[in-house]
Parts: sequence; C-alpha cells; structure tokens
Amino acid sequence: MDLRRRFLIALLTATSSTAAFAQSIGSIPLDYREAQAILLEKSDAIQGSDADVRSKEAQAGSTRTLGRPTVEFEGQMVRYQKSLYLPLGPLADVAQDYAISDPLRFEIERTSRDPS
Repeated sequence: MDLRRRFLIALLTATSSTAAFAQSIGSIPLDYREAQAILLEKSDAIQGSDADVRSKEAQAGSTRTLGRPTVEFEGQMVRYQKSLYLPLGPLADVAQDYAISDPLRFEIERTSRDPS
C-alpha cells in the first residue's frame, strides 16, 4: 500500500509541475485581434464549420438545375433569291414604245423557316 501512495504522490507532483510549466511558457501577452487570428488559424471546429459551409454551397450549386426539364430546339431558315430574264424577241420594238426594256427581268426573294 505504501508503494501505491508513493506512486500516486509522484504522479500528482509530475502533473502539477507540468501544468505550472506550461502556464509559465504559454502566458504571452496578446491583444484581441492576435488571439482571434490564432484561434481562426488553429481551431479545428472553425475549420470544420467552414468546410461544412463550402460543402453546402457546392451541393446547392450542383442541384440547382436538378429536376428541370431539358428543352431542345432545332430549326432551319433558308433565304433564297431567283432572277429570271425573259427576252422579248420580235416584241422588243413594241415594248420600247411603252418604255419596257428588253429583256424583262423578274426577281423573287423569299425566306423559308422550318421548325423541326
């Protein structure tokens, strides 16, 4: 029993001297901003909370369009122009009396849309 008491006393002495030594080393004067910077840099709880917030933001961004319908559209537009020249031949003399030039020129311009 005497051996147990000696061991317990030695253990208590060692832990109390270690705590006193740690307090004497760790007592560096800090202002609020320095203490806050050290806390933010070394705190696992704050880093974990920050990672959780980033995870939730990434999840919200990735599921933003989930469940929405997919809309596809395909269309075609064609614009064309056709010119037609019609020579008057023997009627050219009569056409000049009415200020009609030879050959007659016709132009057609159209746009066609095809929604597929």
